[in-house]
Amino acid sequence: MKQCVNCGNQNDINAAVCSYCGTSFQAPPGAQQFAPQQNTPPQQYTAQQYPPQQYPPQQYPPQAPRGTHDYHKLGGWLMFIVIASIIGALYSAYGLIGSVNDLGELRELNQFFGIDAPIGALTFALVLSVVSLVASVVFVIFLVQRNPNCVLIYHISVATDLIAAVIVIISFGSFFNSLGPIMPASEITEFYATAIGAIVGAVIALIIWTVYFTKSVRMRTYMGSDEYLRKSPLTKSARSPIPADGSMNTPQM
Repeated sequence: MKQCVNCGNQNDINAAVCSYCGTSFQAPPGAQQFAPQQNTPPQQYTAQQYPPQQYPPQQYPPQAPRGTHDYHKLGGWLMFIVIASIIGALYSAYGLIGSVNDLGELRELNQFFGIDAPIGALTFALVLSVVSLVASVVFVIFLVQRNPNCVLIYHISVATDLIAAVIVIISFGSFFNSLGPIMPASEITEFYATAIGAIVGAVIALIIWTVYFTKSVRMRTYMGSDEYLRKSPLTKSARSPIPADGSMNTPQM
């Protein structure tokens, strides 16, 4: 179609004049001739193709075969923990034997002299002490076997021991008050000093060893993973140490 420059109407492409207003389509002499514009489809542009960018994998130290690194063996502070736990278990077993004898003597006092000794509370504390002793032995076995539940068992052992100690202090405190002047003040003071000292020592040991478990590169390398941290509520959110043998093939959060 050809558009008239005078009236703007569309005319046949071969028309010499506008069929509406009569304006000639002939260009004056010397005017530049333009071919009619043809409607062409828009040019399609395609995105330039680039090969996918290759990123080199993150490099970590080569992993040492199991058993070849020094930290794969039980040593250092880990060996100290094992030895200390064994000695503590033997000492606890000896103390339990004495506690059983003391409990028998208290039963006789209740029976023959009518003294209101806290037999029930002390029996419960004795049971908790047995649980703590068993848990400490299991902790050593699990640590030697690299069982990830070892830290959880250690925390259970300390927690039951602390609960038992608190029960004993509270029970004997009431018992001593009921005896009045019969019980020498020096013996009462010695009892409280020993019991409170044991509680403070257990709490300090719990803090020290828990920090060691969460920070020790030897512990992380020896265990082979950080699952031992995730088992216990006290360490489940701790950041995993980087093992010394290159066994960490993915970043740890």
